[in-house]
Amino acid sequence: MIVIRSFEEADWKTLWPILETVFRRGDTYAFPPEISEVEAHKAWIETPLKVFVAMDSRAAIVGSYYIKSNQPGPGSHVCNCGYIVAEKARGKGVASLMCLHSQQEAQHLGFRYMQYNLVVSTNEAAIRLWRKHGFEIAGRLPNAFDHPRLGLVDALVMYKELLPEDIQSPPTDRGSHPFRLQAIQGLREGDAFTVTRRFTQADTALFGDMTRDYNPVHYDLRWSTGKGFRGLICHGLLVGSMICEFGGQVGWLATGMTFQFVKPVYFGDTIHCTITITEIGEKERAAATAVLINQDGKQVCRAHLTGRLPDAMERRLLQKIIAEGNLTNRLSGLEP
Repeated sequence: MIVIRSFEEADWKTLWPILETVFRRGDTYAFPPEISEVEAHKAWIETPLKVFVAMDSRAAIVGSYYIKSNQPGPGSHVCNCGYIVAEKARGKGVASLMCLHSQQEAQHLGFRYMQYNLVVSTNEAAIRLWRKHGFEIAGRLPNAFDHPRLGLVDALVMYKELLPEDIQSPPTDRGSHPFRLQAIQGLREGDAFTVTRRFTQADTALFGDMTRDYNPVHYDLRWSTGKGFRGLICHGLLVGSMICEFGGQVGWLATGMTFQFVKPVYFGDTIHCTITITEIGEKERAAATAVLINQDGKQVCRAHLTGRLPDAMERRLLQKIIAEGNLTNRLSGLEP
């Protein structure tokens, strides 16, 4: 049971020994084996755009990854990531989960491609994993890495175009949603959750029948083009309902929400919705923001949410629900 969340400075005390072990070994990363803690913090935490940690079922940090632009300016649509897994957690799928999570996060941030600049050719496990997740070998750099035992070895450049349909939800225990697993361990200010959905005409028709909202802007092309749109559009509240996946999975009890609909969503658009918890107060009262971005990186909607998070007793109940088979969590048959 692995949960991935945003890095917090308090995590560094646990994360640094994991990084240090890998850096000192010097056989996979092009960091100096003698790198200092201050230098490592700057390289792994301060320089990247975002940093995440992976936690196991005991809330122990077992891995981390960063994401940043690979190049500035004209090359800034390509991102670069680095991943590290604690030795005790290797072979348990942690790197695979972080790879999936990083691709989702990259798309949310507007990146269109992901590039690994220096994959050491002797790191066969990593190469197999990256290829499994759709990365191609774009080039081979002869003798580009000085291996501590093998001497000069080749390094690979690996590359992937980020397509919405390629992004899959990470697998979890007993079909449980990763948001629910994270809620059990306790949510914090700054935690962010991203869901992705492609909206179809069938979605709009179903939503219209449920709500009896038959505004012709959703059904009649003459009406929608007359309003200045280039086609039929989805209901705003249908798009805004993406926040419900987050709320339902973590047990958020809503007390209020406000929406601003910035741009229309057309049939076939893929929307990335990121909810960030901004405040947690007494009695688990909380606030969050939601930002919804389309496949072109344009913001289509934003929202402010208030509600209450599950308390300690309710989190234990969620854990019991999962142990019983998670029958309240109807994930089977749903599209990711």
